[in-house]
This record gives sequence, C-alpha cells and structure tokens, in this order.
Amino acid sequence: MLPAAFFALLAAALIACGGGGDDDATPNGGSSSTDGTPAGTLTPAESPTPTPESPLATPTRVADDEPVMAVNSGPMELLPTVAELSALPQTEITGSDGNSYAGTTLAALGEQVSAPAQGFVSIQGIRSDGIRYATVRFAIEEHAATTVVFVGESGNVEMASSSIAAANWVGAISAISYQ
Repeated sequence: MLPAAFFALLAAALIACGGGGDDDATPNGGSSSTDGTPAGTLTPAESPTPTPESPLATPTRVADDEPVMAVNSGPMELLPTVAELSALPQTEITGSDGNSYAGTTLAALGEQVSAPAQGFVSIQGIRSDGIRYATVRFAIEEHAATTVVFVGESGNVEMASSSIAAANWVGAISAISYQ
C-alpha cells in the first residue's frame, strides 16, 4: 500500500498542473480567459503597434578637397573629389523613372581602376527610401553602360540607371567595388 504522503504529493501536482480534463482546455492547450481568447494572447486592441522607421539623416556635404567616395577593383583604388569625378567622361541617360541624368557611367568609372569587363559591381549607399544603408550588386556587363553616378544637389554621390528600377538605386554613395 502507498503512503498517504504520496497521494498528497500527487494531488498537489495535479492542482499545480491544472489537473482538469480536456473539456476546459483551448485548442492551443492553454487556458482561456473570460472572453474565450486563449490566456496570454493579445487582442488587436492590446497588440503593440510597430514604430515607424525614420529616414536616416542626409550625410553632410563633403568638402571640395575631400574624396566623395572610394572606388576599387582589386588593389587599384580611386578616391575622387567632386572636381575629379566631374572631370571624368560624362554621359546623359534617361533613368528608369523617366528623368534625365548626366554623370559618369559605371563602365567609365571601372576603367579608372582597371575593372574587369565581366563580373559584378557593388555599390554602398543609402536605400532610395532613405531608411537604411544598403549594398546593391549588379552584373557589370548588364548595367555598367546604362548606370551613371553623379554629385547630386546634396553634395553626395547619387546613382541613376535606365536598366535598374529606381527603387533599387542608392544615394549618398560611399563606395563602389568591382569584382
């Protein structure tokens, strides 16, 4: 015969675990609140709302004698100032957004650092929605002749392309790397 202490412990365990049958359980195995929603579940009125993301601050205009970005391909590196970037061959394109842009093509910029004709180019900057920093990567042979970089009104390097959707453009470009 089992001692009375065993039954007392069993009763205490059943009480602590709920001890009830399946008829009072909710489908997810938890107990229900008085309004029938599972306990611990937030109703839409109680749910936290996401905080809207704030745009990043526009970087400060770079001084005229300072590099506006870094461009590299392997060991070759170019750190152009505004004047040096503007002195490179300029091409006018109609961007995928329908506007006209004049700037240096990625192909011409790549020539300055002996970039390969095939491979990829990565561009680091701020996404077009202004919310986050991003790196976009494109095939050189598909986009280098139809994508330009230029110094925008903010004094930062921007990009525009007739072959890349405007939503995928980045601004305030800090680096371009050819692989």
